[in-house]
Amino acid sequence: MNIKQSWISKLRIFATISVIWLHVNGTIWGNQDMFELNDGQKRFFAVNFYLMHWAVPVFFMITGYLLLNKDKRITIRDCCFKYTRRVLLALLLFGSFFSAVILLSEGENTLFLIPKALIGVISGKTFSHLWYCYELIGIYAVLPFIKVVTDNIDEQELKYIISILLIFDFVMPFLGFVIENTINFYIPFSYPLFYLLCGHWFSINDCKSNRLVGMLSIVLGLIVALIAYLMPTENNFILGYNSPLIAGLAVTIFSIFAEYQKTDIDRSVNLNVGNTTKQKLWIVDRLCFGTYLIHPLFIQIFYRVLGFTPIEFRVYQVGTIIVFVIVLIMSFAGSAILRKIPILKKYVL
Repeated sequence: MNIKQSWISKLRIFATISVIWLHVNGTIWGNQDMFELNDGQKRFFAVNFYLMHWAVPVFFMITGYLLLNKDKRITIRDCCFKYTRRVLLALLLFGSFFSAVILLSEGENTLFLIPKALIGVISGKTFSHLWYCYELIGIYAVLPFIKVVTDNIDEQELKYIISILLIFDFVMPFLGFVIENTINFYIPFSYPLFYLLCGHWFSINDCKSNRLVGMLSIVLGLIVALIAYLMPTENNFILGYNSPLIAGLAVTIFSIFAEYQKTDIDRSVNLNVGNTTKQKLWIVDRLCFGTYLIHPLFIQIFYRVLGFTPIEFRVYQVGTIIVFVIVLIMSFAGSAILRKIPILKKYVL
């Protein structure tokens, strides 16, 4: 792993950990028909859930940073048989398993379990966190076209496209919500493309993150927390993935980590950091996708099967941290075990 890319591994690991925190809290908060919560608990879990909404957008930004780089050659064959195949196989294997779990919990006859589970994957009736994989397949499908565009436009044109996407996919829907009226201007590109191109923008510009960016990230986080606390509702439009607030939080966090690139290089020169540290970081990095795929399974087992939830603790805030740490360890350990299977390691994980 190149030292210049080590910050990407740190960011990917941090985002993966944040997604686990999101789901540990969100699974409780989003299923209030199953878990009886008082007002304080609702607000606590809502804040923790929405505060981590930046994580998946950052995954899209990492994809844009790495794959839209002009120095990286990507063919249609690469998109179909390397990138798309990997995610599609992950969906078929893990999505089908999760779909089967849902069907069994609903009393489905085991005779038709496998074909119904496959149909469940096609129709999206599997664990909800896999929406990211469906979105990623769509991105990979059109990546050759996107790359032709990004390879042949200048920085000014890239800024224009990003600005247009920001206005139509983020600002206009937000304003429509605020004024309680639909704004009917739109473009046929959804918000993941914005994050993808933002990641690409960072790849062609030297990041100059500073205290102002750090302060902005903190302020945005506090605003998100305040809104979530005051409006602890499901599918809060103000704090969705196409929210200007979440976009700002994702971009500033990405910028802060990108600034570490310079620090990493200086540290490697001055302190003679060996390959061992980088190799360990890379090993953990390679566990992230598998961890993302399987972590909800442990949450569901704890919450639905064992009844082991944060609200069972006298101090539910401490209980949340305990459950999170256990799920975190088990998810990374489970991913490491799955990567021991050669065919999974080579084609899926």
